[in-house]
Amino acid sequence: MAGATLLDVQFGRWSSPAWAKGFALTAACCRWPTDIDAVHAAAAAAIDWSIFAQTARRHRVAGLVHNAVERAELPLPADVAKDIAIEARSIAWQNLAYAHETVRLQRLFDRAAVQVVFLKGTALSQAAYGTLTVKHGRDIDLLVSPAQVSIALDLLQAGGYTLGDPAGALNPAQIKALVAHGDQAELARRDGRLRLELHWRLASNRHLVHGIEPFAAPAQTALPGLGTLNVLRPEDEFVYLCVHGAGHSWSRLKWLADLNARLAGLEAQQIAGLYEYAEARGARLCAGQALLLCHRLFGRVLPVGLHEALTADRRVTRLAASAAQSMMGDDPGDASASRAARTLRNLVRPFRLGRGPRFLAAEMHGLLTAPGDAIRLPLPRALAFLYPLLRVPLWAWRQVPRSRGERPLEAPQRR
Repeated sequence: MAGATLLDVQFGRWSSPAWAKGFALTAACCRWPTDIDAVHAAAAAAIDWSIFAQTARRHRVAGLVHNAVERAELPLPADVAKDIAIEARSIAWQNLAYAHETVRLQRLFDRAAVQVVFLKGTALSQAAYGTLTVKHGRDIDLLVSPAQVSIALDLLQAGGYTLGDPAGALNPAQIKALVAHGDQAELARRDGRLRLELHWRLASNRHLVHGIEPFAAPAQTALPGLGTLNVLRPEDEFVYLCVHGAGHSWSRLKWLADLNARLAGLEAQQIAGLYEYAEARGARLCAGQALLLCHRLFGRVLPVGLHEALTADRRVTRLAASAAQSMMGDDPGDASASRAARTLRNLVRPFRLGRGPRFLAAEMHGLLTAPGDAIRLPLPRALAFLYPLLRVPLWAWRQVPRSRGERPLEAPQRR
């Protein structure tokens, strides 16, 4: 089945067929390697081309869409084809700039003897698609150990980057507080044209993923003509991509498309092995959700036993349905899709990704503790339990700079 029918059967009734058809064609264009037959089948429905273009833009997949449309020779309206082509060229040029910068950063960290691993970005683009021209990237993601965050920040700032989130200079106590209660910092250079996220954990909840040693024996990805980057081993990368996408409820199709492209060429039993590895690392639900979505949206073949197990698992199927809703967004024609309902769904979703009291306690602590509070008021580890109690007064304190027209000192939000 194609178009709205496919989405109706797999993810529940969608009350606006035009939006469902636009999403279905966008998803068909994101299959890798490009499946021309799937593109033609999805395009056979009556497509609202403006909605199709909006969907491709929202999900940041214009590069993949342009590639598929060109190969399938779809007769798009001239203005839509032009807009998608312009955005695709912008993605290609931006990726080239990020590729050069990523290699520069690898060499910078190598000279300083600081272990670093690059996540997603141009390294994933090259590994998954064999090209830098189709995958969208908004920044550079790099991972260092918690013990080396301070050194990494010094290196990046000496290399022209400035902290954007949290804003302002941080003293050693504040950096220590940020590392303890956060998982990333955002930096930028060249007036924001190059953006970077410095990570020191693979997941915001430290009890979601365990047993991965990213720096023990990292893999490498070569960017032709530029250099080589340290990256996660394939099995660790699979876990990370599943956890990252699940943490965002797969709200952008590009994350699932990248994972699906990375799985291309693998035998069904190899995919089963990746799932078993993720299960052993505590990411069973995230991996199950991701694989079921890849199967349903992109036709990814799964081993019969694994497919049966995933479809029989109510938690996994509910997570997949929830992610599909998040991908498509609330129907513009549905007046019941309130902002309060979306906010509640976003608060509840992270709690469904793991199991056990430690995972739930860490999730609750993360919900009730703002890293910005820890930066403003660094407390000894033994007193960290006070942050949830101080959340409201510290929030009020943070409003004071706004009343004076100043930018408050904040820390990265959980994403």
